[in-house]
Amino acid sequence: MSARDVLRVAPLCAAGFLAFGYNNVLMAVLPSYLTAAGMTLGEAGVQNGVFLILAVGLRFALGSVADRRGPRWAMLVGMASFAVGALMLALPLHFGTVLAARCVQAVGLALFWPAATAAVTLMAPPGRQGRYLGRYRFFTSLALLVGPAFGFWVGEQWGFRALFLVAVVAAVGAGFLVLACPSTGRGKAGGRSSSDASPVGRAPGNACGDGAAEEASGHRRPQRWGLVDAGGTSLALAIGLSAVAALGYGLVFSFSSTFLAAAGFPDDAGGYFTGIGLGSLALNLGSGWLLDRCGHHGVLAACLGAMALGMGLIVSAGNVPALLGVSGLLVGGGYGGAMTAAQTLTAARSAESVRTSVLAWQQNAIDIGIAAASVAFGFVFAATSAANPVPFLLQAAALLVGALIACVCNRFSRSGKER
Repeated sequence: MSARDVLRVAPLCAAGFLAFGYNNVLMAVLPSYLTAAGMTLGEAGVQNGVFLILAVGLRFALGSVADRRGPRWAMLVGMASFAVGALMLALPLHFGTVLAARCVQAVGLALFWPAATAAVTLMAPPGRQGRYLGRYRFFTSLALLVGPAFGFWVGEQWGFRALFLVAVVAAVGAGFLVLACPSTGRGKAGGRSSSDASPVGRAPGNACGDGAAEEASGHRRPQRWGLVDAGGTSLALAIGLSAVAALGYGLVFSFSSTFLAAAGFPDDAGGYFTGIGLGSLALNLGSGWLLDRCGHHGVLAACLGAMALGMGLIVSAGNVPALLGVSGLLVGGGYGGAMTAAQTLTAARSAESVRTSVLAWQQNAIDIGIAAASVAFGFVFAATSAANPVPFLLQAAALLVGALIACVCNRFSRSGKER
């Protein structure tokens, strides 16, 4: 990216870092804070569950509003809810107050995530959507890498109420950074009707541009709301494969530490997660560059395949311990690259007038996939053994099937362009 590109997207990257850091810190810290204060593990789990489930429901309700008002409005409302929610957490501790605070914060989770992704794709110049989104996801991944450790450190040094006040400052700071972002349009209200928006949003210079044949022929898809009508089968594919990758992510983050301990690697879980974080950082940048040159489906297939290989290698680490580090890098890099590719494909295949809503559907698929992995695979491990490798192998197989489907779509996309 040029210096001009970096400066253009920098405020939104910084806002994303603060918003994701805020969320990652509270997701990690609140259960420890509540149980240390005498609440039960059940109550600690309920507050996170309510937060996530309510956010999923709110995305369905608020997606069309965000499309009409624009990404900037959605991000500002989201950060306002984060600030208010953190202030509520700093009040004298009561479970009802905590639950109310998490309900307020669910508005921010519902609005900011898809709106910020839409804003990145809207501000990207032609042919640079992948690089812009990759740079943005680099900073959100960095927030996951450093946020929880920072949160626990602040809590230990100055107390959790001080941490909640720091969270208020982070949310307000993210809001000001959103205001500093270049204008990103306002959906239907922003001067372009849905009939004026490009149905695919692809840059003309993309060498393997999905939908390039349609643009060359002058054919435009109807811009009605719906997954297929809004952007063709590629859109449904992007959302579906996002859910498959999220299942793997949920499996690894929920159960890899217990699996490694049962397999005889009790001290290696921390290093494994560090490898996942580093792999995700690297591929978020690298896949963005590749997407702008080689198209969506091929990069998506390669990243899903890498993630599948990483899932398989964690099972083999008992025989070859060195494979554990390679597994972490492949899982993190594969997931980070697949998410960048899938979200770029979603943005490219949806009209600007409904882009935030479509990205909200995709974020719901990701969140539901992670939650489903925690529940379904949890029952499998509970019924068998913590050292059972079958869930990891089944997930690796599902990722390989997804990679194969993406390869087939890439082949058809190239054939369509050649014709």
